[in-house]
Amino acid sequence: MGETNLESMLTQIKPGAQIYHYSFIDKLGEGGMGVVWKAMDERLNREIAIKFLPEKYNNDLGWLNRFAQEARTVAKLKHPNIVTIYSIGKLEGLNCITMEYIKGKTLKELMPKRGMAIKTFFNASIPIVQAVGAAHNKNIIHGDLKPANIMITDEEGIVKVLDFGLASRYQEKEFDPDQDKTMTFVGEKGLTGTYHYMSPENIVGKPKVLQSDVFSLGIIFYEMLTGKKPFKGRTPSEVIASVLKDTPRMPSEINMNVSARLDRLVSKCLSKEPEKRFGSATELLEELSNAMKQPYSPSDRKSLSIAVLPFMDISPAKDQEYFCDGLAEELINALSHVKDIRVKSRTSSFKFKGKEMDSQEIGDNLEVNAVIEGSIFKYENRVRVTVKLINVADGFQLWSKKYDKELKDIFQIQNEISEGVVKTFELSLTPSERRFMRQVSTENIDAYEHYLRGREYFRLTNKKGMEFAIQLFSRAIEIDRNYALAHAGMADSLAFLYLHSQRNPDYIAQADAVSKKALKLDPDLMEVHISRGTVLSLMDKAEEAEKEFDAAVKLAPNSFEAHYTYARELFSQGKKDMAIKHYERAYELRPEDYQPPTLVAQSYDDLGMKEKGADARRRGVKAVEKHLELHPDDTRALYMGANSLVCLGEKEKALEWARRAYELEPKDSMLLYNLACIYSLAEETDLAIISLQRAVSCGFAHVEWLKQDSNLDSVREKAEFKELVDIIINK
Repeated sequence: MGETNLESMLTQIKPGAQIYHYSFIDKLGEGGMGVVWKAMDERLNREIAIKFLPEKYNNDLGWLNRFAQEARTVAKLKHPNIVTIYSIGKLEGLNCITMEYIKGKTLKELMPKRGMAIKTFFNASIPIVQAVGAAHNKNIIHGDLKPANIMITDEEGIVKVLDFGLASRYQEKEFDPDQDKTMTFVGEKGLTGTYHYMSPENIVGKPKVLQSDVFSLGIIFYEMLTGKKPFKGRTPSEVIASVLKDTPRMPSEINMNVSARLDRLVSKCLSKEPEKRFGSATELLEELSNAMKQPYSPSDRKSLSIAVLPFMDISPAKDQEYFCDGLAEELINALSHVKDIRVKSRTSSFKFKGKEMDSQEIGDNLEVNAVIEGSIFKYENRVRVTVKLINVADGFQLWSKKYDKELKDIFQIQNEISEGVVKTFELSLTPSERRFMRQVSTENIDAYEHYLRGREYFRLTNKKGMEFAIQLFSRAIEIDRNYALAHAGMADSLAFLYLHSQRNPDYIAQADAVSKKALKLDPDLMEVHISRGTVLSLMDKAEEAEKEFDAAVKLAPNSFEAHYTYARELFSQGKKDMAIKHYERAYELRPEDYQPPTLVAQSYDDLGMKEKGADARRRGVKAVEKHLELHPDDTRALYMGANSLVCLGEKEKALEWARRAYELEPKDSMLLYNLACIYSLAEETDLAIISLQRAVSCGFAHVEWLKQDSNLDSVREKAEFKELVDIIINK
């Protein structure tokens, strides 16, 4: 019988069809590994599953013989968690296997969106590993472990693993990811498996080993614990690239109920080199069983990440947004001093403000364990604050509190919320952590409110915003002359105006005086050291500036701002190796921020580490793209991303981002200078000169940048460039 007739025969099978003593009931599935039917074996009066093999092998006797031999070997496996094979043969010329019918659902169907409870994980994972271990003891490799090949029976909840040892015989010449996102396939080099669950050695065409199954089990465990796949991508090739090079986040960073021991177990399973994994499922089973027996407490947690969401303003006039945002920011700052907590930045947490998403969705997006949310009702001299701490994994409310106090007690409320979070997670604080967490820079609520409004204007990062910010900081200082943070905020605003103007000496002189006063008022505040360091750097006092940034890092070792600003100062001094250290620490603290990776790339390049520089730029571009989805008009993100794109060879996209940035802020001198650097790198020298001319006409006056910036090398010898340098010097 020809292959066409066989295909016709297979398509003719319908529910109710009878072949020999098998009555066909329902088609269970179809994919790269063939077609599976539920049928009744009328001789034995039992329901079975019949799998018809891919037609392409019906005439390949060598393949069929090898397949039959392997099927006979697998059929000898007697284990309660392995689906039993009854027979292998032909029905009307169609090669098939008859096997135990499982009434239940696949692990893929049962996989919770946010991961399983730990007890449920152990109840399911141990029998899976026991089944694989039984095969490994007979040197049988499954070769295609995935949630779709694991079933849980409906009535008793028994785990059953399907397709043992059979997957490696399947050959799928063409792979269509749109047909079946979890189907087994073989690439041009003969690699077999499902791309989301394949081992690195399988991807590169090396023979499968027992540890290949261990890698697949690690991926399955990761998904069971977190509800997420460890290796991601929009296409099969992107997923495969991720498997080969990416190190996924620890499961506990997503599900805080995962112990450090389980983290280590999954991480070992996912080692890129087979020899670094567990040697077999039997070895894995021993460690998994020990992890289940070990009692777990929050103090075992290796990492904990939190996002503080903007508090809702439920005041009658709805005019307290700045106050709500200020409370959230104060909590972010306080918790950031605790070394065992990674707190998402204000920029990250606030980007969901006003969006119709629940706290779990936001937490998933931010990739944190827990979120703090709340509301504020402010009326006359009283304030009512409601706060909740939510576990992202299951939506469970870990802690909540309601406060109804006088407005002057808002600082006490802030402290109590921070301490409530720490107690909930059973964290131990050092004396310095506790001191910094309780820091209050003013006790005057009127001064505090003016300071909060000033910070809101400061974040606009434009001239008018800075002028309003200075007025508000000045008023805060008038009310409380010892308010260190208000002095620091004023110094930061003046430094911005100095940098973005024609270096007006009045601005830097005022910033110098105010930042000195801030430091004198409270030398234990990280913010005042950063402010003072920034001013000293603008005054070209590099050594003194470095001391201030170093002090900020020592005061707040978990502060993104401290490491980021220190890195920038070190880079400007040519201390590239130290700059890399602090840029990368800043990136570690806030991986969603595009600035550290885009800026650290130059340091890597300058030290001859070109591949690390390219990797940093790719990280930066990825972060910029995510940032622009929510902030499409952010010119800083556009020009920093464009700079990285040029260096990565993506000139067309870089020039498009540069054009967008210019259209948004055509008279910003600093932006125009940065765009000139991009055009110069892209060998668009005419555009670079035009952009520099515009920058100078808008007030750009940093002649030393023009002389030293390597990004401008392609235009430095042009007559127009030299004229611009002379113009600035003469001014």
